[in-house]
Amino acid sequence: MKDRIIKRQLTDYRDNFHLDNYHEYELFEMFCCYSIISQFVSGDQLEIQEVTVGGKNDCGIDGLGIIAGGHVIDSVETIDTLAKQYHTLPEIKFIFVQAKSSDKFEQGEILKFWRGVKDFLSPEPQLTQNKQLEDKADILNYILDHYHLFRAISIKLYYVTTGTYYANKTGRLETIRNEIIKELTDLHITDQIEMEYVGALELQKYYQQTKRQPTAEIQFDHHVLIPEIEGIQEAYIGYLPLHEFKKLIVDQAGDLKKGVFYDNVRDFKGESNPVNSDIAQTLQSAHPEQLVILNNGITIVAKNITQSRNTFRLRDYQIVNGCQTSHVIYYNLDRIHIDKVGIPVKIIATEDESITNELIKATNNQTEVEREELLALSDFQKRLEEYYNTFTKKSQRLYYERRSDQYAYNNDIEKVRIVNIRDQIKSFSAMFLNLPHLAKAYFGKLIDQIEGKYFVERHQLIPYYTSAFALYKLEYLFRNKNLDYKYRKFTFQLLMLLKYVVNKKDHPPLNSKKIEAYCEEMIKILDSPEAIFYFLQAIRIIEETVEDIHDKQLPKKQALTQRLLHVAKQIQS
Repeated sequence: MKDRIIKRQLTDYRDNFHLDNYHEYELFEMFCCYSIISQFVSGDQLEIQEVTVGGKNDCGIDGLGIIAGGHVIDSVETIDTLAKQYHTLPEIKFIFVQAKSSDKFEQGEILKFWRGVKDFLSPEPQLTQNKQLEDKADILNYILDHYHLFRAISIKLYYVTTGTYYANKTGRLETIRNEIIKELTDLHITDQIEMEYVGALELQKYYQQTKRQPTAEIQFDHHVLIPEIEGIQEAYIGYLPLHEFKKLIVDQAGDLKKGVFYDNVRDFKGESNPVNSDIAQTLQSAHPEQLVILNNGITIVAKNITQSRNTFRLRDYQIVNGCQTSHVIYYNLDRIHIDKVGIPVKIIATEDESITNELIKATNNQTEVEREELLALSDFQKRLEEYYNTFTKKSQRLYYERRSDQYAYNNDIEKVRIVNIRDQIKSFSAMFLNLPHLAKAYFGKLIDQIEGKYFVERHQLIPYYTSAFALYKLEYLFRNKNLDYKYRKFTFQLLMLLKYVVNKKDHPPLNSKKIEAYCEEMIKILDSPEAIFYFLQAIRIIEETVEDIHDKQLPKKQALTQRLLHVAKQIQS
């Protein structure tokens, strides 16, 4: 590979995600898929194995992400879950990627990519598809059978090389692009089809954007400076017309900036939520301008504000209150005169985390908030974060992300070592509550089922770290092909079984001192080359118990958990 910047970025990507056992061409394909598809995904970092399809029988496609509302659609069940959240599901995007590490835009390879995409989208595909593409095809067919659930469907194709596109730009390449768009349009799935030729410069920017802090520049004409407050650099209150507010929540591609809501304690509750429905009614009414007096407003916290008269530039900002309003506004932008409608806002600049926590708590306690949504602010969470920091050995070092996006822009920390609250709850509930089927299911369902059983004040902290460390090691083994990827769907079952395989008995009470030695034994094994052999023992238990290893719904069934526990109890005896 000739491009030195891409080569450095590729090394950075490999080290960040511990992708050690891959050839350079495989790593480049994953790097391209990650850099491009990440632009459409919010919240938890993109799990690259969910969107890479390259290999034998890949139909000339290296990556395929099916995205709705910032979520990766990995199963039909995910669509059903989102359908319960949204009155009408957001636009669903099919993101196709083909990556070539050469510095040329070869017409033959582009045409192969085109044929593969067209065949995949066709009613009766003719090309042989690998297992990953077959799974994606099932989702495609479900979406087309339930087209009415979605606002729209769009298709985006990215052909990537390390060359310079405009230096190689020819009339023939533009003709091919137009032909691809026309032929895909003729499939009558959607007329929203785009194709982009991505060269080295564009690819560099895409990867940089995965690390970039959110920034925005707005014209804030109607504002009042709030008098000096200790711990706050500056603060303003006023209102923004929606054409300015739009700059805070919509990116250049016209998509919602999901990342600016990371610190908001609640995700979007859907358009059928009564409060959100009322906001939408106001926006669609004959008097949408009433929003400015009917809405409680938006609270924005930024690490830094640069002001020049009424022009404000916000760096590293979060919308800590107003996630619901922001989403409803976004989904109604094309239905209203945004120049005539305004929204009340508070903009605060502070780098003091404790003040940010208090702002989050205060602004969200004005309306009903579920208890788990304020987990990040609890004393237990703060102690757990500090406990993670006591594991200073490099191989055991993990970073507990108590507050969302806490470490996202620290380039010195490998992304795979960051443990967020969601993954902590999943790994803990699988390993120590014996609920792997719920950990695999929709997160909201898991939270409802284990209320009062996690983050309990009297619990020892080591089980939480142990379960997260086990998940980290298991994901590493899957990523680097030390374990067959077909077993990854049983990740949480493997966490549950590991404690029996290592300790030959169930765990002591979570609030007892005995749990220390129990967990320390697992940590010692996990931090050794022997870890893979213990996971292989757990995989053998699954092989002996499961009739159809390819059944995608099986890991979500309680019956499987019960059968595996029965086998695990025999290990004890």
